[in-house]
Amino acid sequence: MPYAWHIDNDELKPLFEKQLSKHSVGAYMKLYVEVGHSFWAVRSQHGEKLKLSEEYSSEVSQRKTELEFEVSNLQDAINASNSIISNYQQEIQQWTSTVKYYEAYCHQCTNELNQVISSLQRLKDCFAPIMCGEVIEF
Repeated sequence: MPYAWHIDNDELKPLFEKQLSKHSVGAYMKLYVEVGHSFWAVRSQHGEKLKLSEEYSSEVSQRKTELEFEVSNLQDAINASNSIISNYQQEIQQWTSTVKYYEAYCHQCTNELNQVISSLQRLKDCFAPIMCGEVIEF
């Protein structure tokens, strides 16, 4: 139970301003003689508040630990997600390169087919009169 000191003798007040372990034997002797007469322990007015404060502090500390654990788990999930995203980005780059290759290849094939069609069209134009029975003079 929290307590406070009720001190009637002002000469004793300095003895309570630092820890008892920091005093000399003479100070202990003076306290021994005066205890119960010039000073005594009383229930602290702030005892209940202190108890509630300690309970709240304990709850806050426990909640902080829980939240730190949750943050750690979320950070792990973020790191795993970033790794997956990175892998997908690399895969997208590979597929983009593949698409560009086939686009260029298709463009080249289209140009070559257009040349073949043009050549075939000229041949057809040259042989069309022969096929129709016309005589071509040279």
